[in-house]
Amino acid sequence: MKKSILAFKEFIYHIIFFRRYVRLRKVEKLTKNAVVNQRVDKIIYMDLINKDMRKALRIDAHSKYIPDDIKNKEEVREMLNVRHGEQMKMLNITLTKDFKLV
Repeated sequence: MKKSILAFKEFIYHIIFFRRYVRLRKVEKLTKNAVVNQRVDKIIYMDLINKDMRKALRIDAHSKYIPDDIKNKEEVREMLNVRHGEQMKMLNITLTKDFKLV
């Protein structure tokens, strides 16, 4: 009698454990996909910010006749914060003093 009760308890325990295991596997898949998607969004948005920054700092200007116009770095930093500030906060992107995105 005691062995059958213990076997039944073990059976119930295994069912509960298996249900938890299945739920955790589903949650793991969802979070894994979310992390990958966030990283991809972060890389794409960092590239967009880099292009915008190069345009604002006029790094791509290669002309013999038109001199490069150097803007104030604080103006560029404020422009980037106005244009991309919310998205940078959401994706946890920071702009260093050397204008590197981290």
